[in-house]
Amino acid sequence: MTEFDGLNEPLGVEEMLVLEAFLTSERSSGNAMSIDALDGFFTALVIGPVMVLPSEWIPFFLGAEMDGEFLSIEEAQNIMQLLLRYMNSIAAAFQEDADEFVPIFECCEFETMADENSAATSWALGFIMGMELRFDEWKPIFDVGEEDSEDEDLILAPILLLAGQDHEAHELTDKDREILKELVGESVMNIFWFWQAYSEQVEQPLQSNQKKPRIIPFDENASLFGPDSQ
Repeated sequence: MTEFDGLNEPLGVEEMLVLEAFLTSERSSGNAMSIDALDGFFTALVIGPVMVLPSEWIPFFLGAEMDGEFLSIEEAQNIMQLLLRYMNSIAAAFQEDADEFVPIFECCEFETMADENSAATSWALGFIMGMELRFDEWKPIFDVGEEDSEDEDLILAPILLLAGQDHEAHELTDKDREILKELVGESVMNIFWFWQAYSEQVEQPLQSNQKKPRIIPFDENASLFGPDSQ
C-alpha cells in the first residue's frame, strides 16, 4: 500500500484549511477559485459527459496569472494531492450513491445569510466554469429545452439562477434564493442521471476513459501544470 492509495478519501478540516489558505494566498495570483467554487467546479467535471485531465483544469481554476510559485516541490505535490483527493472524493460519492449528493455550502455554517448566499453563488459559478471547459460536449443537455422546456428548467435552472446566468436572476427574492439553494442537490442529481442515460442512448457510446464518475490517479512526478509548463 502506498501513501497515494487513499486518493479518494475526503479531505479533513485541516487539509481543507491548507488548500483554502493556498488558494487565497498571493502566490495563487488572487484569481484562484474559492473552496465553494472549487466544489461546484469539480462536481461539474465529475458528472459531465467527458473526462477533463488535471493538466487542463488545474491552470484554469488557479487563475491565468498563476505560474507555479510554490515554496517547494513538496508543497506543489501536496497541493496537487489535495486537489485530486477533493475531486476524487466527489467522484467516489457519486459512485456510491449519486442520490445523496450535497453541495458544500449545505454542509457549512455561516455567520450571515449574505455569506451563505455568496457561497451558493460561488458554487454555482464554479459549476458553470466546469461546464464551460467542455461546452460543446455539454450542448445536448441544453438541447433538451427544444423538446421539453420544463425538463430543461428542472435540470439547469437552479444553478443558472444562483449564478446570475439567467435573465430572471436579478428578480430573485431572499425566499427565491432559499428555494433555489435547496434545489441545487436535485439539479445536480438530474444532470448526473441525464448523462448516464445519454451515454447509453447515443449511437456511438462514449469511450471507456470518458465514462463517469472516474477516479484520477496521482503521479508524484508529474508537473502540476502539465507537460508544457516550466
